[in-house]
Amino acid sequence: MHKNGTIFKLNIKPKFSEIEGEIAGIFAGDGSQYFEPKSYHYENNIHFGGHNYQYAIYVKNLYEGFFKKNFMFRKESLNRYRLRTHSKEIFYFFKNYLDYVPQIKHSTVKLKSLDFPRGFKRGFLRGLIDTDGSISFIKNEKRIRITFYTTSKELAYQICSILFEFKINNSLHVQKREHRDEKPVYSVIVWKDSTDRFINLIKPLKARTG
Repeated sequence: MHKNGTIFKLNIKPKFSEIEGEIAGIFAGDGSQYFEPKSYHYENNIHFGGHNYQYAIYVKNLYEGFFKKNFMFRKESLNRYRLRTHSKEIFYFFKNYLDYVPQIKHSTVKLKSLDFPRGFKRGFLRGLIDTDGSISFIKNEKRIRITFYTTSKELAYQICSILFEFKINNSLHVQKREHRDEKPVYSVIVWKDSTDRFINLIKPLKARTG
């Protein structure tokens, strides 16, 4: 819905499928949007670190296949990559699933509801862990560590809730950064006894590619 109350009819009707969950999770983790009122310009972006080239190509194919639209892909400064498209339809499409303030999306993003279908939530966790999460092997402890990171407090609590719904034990930790005048970082950590269940159920790309 536009700020003036106009409802935009989208060509893609939300079905809250698993692939939509993954697409929304990726956007929640590493997406950004920009609207220029003077030129009526709607821009949608997904950002990637330089080490995530293969994942960026995966997301490009995923988004283009779903939206049936080409996405521009370019290498930027600091060896980073950006996936971009101009589309009002896609700009508002994410609002079917997420609430956020575009200018400060990283700290305001959250799911509109926890009542979405199980498959959607499974895809959403996959998109989040593959963007704003980590899966690493701790050699000295001989275990896998799975962690979600976000500056959105509400999203962090939603992640915990969904994981518990999937019978995946987890805990939430807060790192305050007041001395740097930055938002706190919320880390959701999957417990050791649930890492195998998480990987088998969510099937994150990070677990498949290392």
